[in-house]
Amino acid sequence: MPTQNKLTPIVSLTGINTVGIYTVGITELAGGGGVSSTTYLRSVLMHNTGLGTCTSSLYVYPHWEEVEGVGKTAYKLLKKSLEAGETFLWDLPSYPILMMDREKVVVEINAPTTIDKSFTLNTAISAGSTAGIGTTEFTLNSITGIGIGDSITVGAAITDAPVTQVFTTTNKVKIGLALTAGEPIYAGTAVTVTGPDIITNGTGIGSAVNCILFGDLDSAWA
Repeated sequence: MPTQNKLTPIVSLTGINTVGIYTVGITELAGGGGVSSTTYLRSVLMHNTGLGTCTSSLYVYPHWEEVEGVGKTAYKLLKKSLEAGETFLWDLPSYPILMMDREKVVVEINAPTTIDKSFTLNTAISAGSTAGIGTTEFTLNSITGIGIGDSITVGAAITDAPVTQVFTTTNKVKIGLALTAGEPIYAGTAVTVTGPDIITNGTGIGSAVNCILFGDLDSAWA
């Protein structure tokens, strides 16, 4: 039975970057085992040692494709978001990836997927809840999803005022004193609340991913 080898030493990549870390027939094996014209890639270990979260993608390039610019989607096999300090093992013990001479393992460190958490709530000032001049609290028909920092627009009287408090038991929201209306706001007045777009997990800059490849040379497991 062939021995599983550590194909590479620890390879450290910082974001944002795209790097070829192993080329069959060129890259010398970790430990000085020489090179081989055939590789069975069985495992990829990734660890984010940096302060920022990132997306780490793995590609297998054909022998004619050069590593330049961003990773080429046609050859992508893995995409994984890594929090700072997170370790991920991609294990392929039964079905390794057969790589021939001059084919390359390429790793890309990039910004994490953007998650848009924005929302829009269309509601109104509730019945019997006319707001006088200078009022900072408004009773709404619904406050579902509203949070501190969201923006509230009340008819033509208030535009994009930040919400400073939310009172769930009374369906009220509060805004700052400097943004109050200069006219009464009557029941039924349309209210729109919007949440900010939030990009989760950072930009990828500041991440540092360590990678190790494991596999066999010239023959598969029996």
